[in-house]
Amino acid sequence: MVNTKTLTEQKAYTVYASVNEWTSQEQGIYSTYGAANIKASKAGWYGSDGEVRDKTVWSDSDGNLYELKPIGKFIDVTEAEKEKMLSGIKKKLSESEQNFLKI
Repeated sequence: MVNTKTLTEQKAYTVYASVNEWTSQEQGIYSTYGAANIKASKAGWYGSDGEVRDKTVWSDSDGNLYELKPIGKFIDVTEAEKEKMLSGIKKKLSESEQNFLKI
């Protein structure tokens, strides 16, 4: 596992070009726009030019690059939310049903 405290944020440039008639993908990551622009020339399928896109990457002391992506949020239910839901359910039950369920 990578120690994220030692990662530094960097701006990188990627060449995005077609690989066949239907799809395109990243074809390289470069530290400068100029280098990426040169590599984008005729980088695509059938000699088409690629496109240079910028992106934020993170690098460690060895020069390895990492991309950090958001994956979502925790969806845990807090105790207050749980009690609110249960009280709503309890209101719909009769007293005998609550006694049967021991709630």
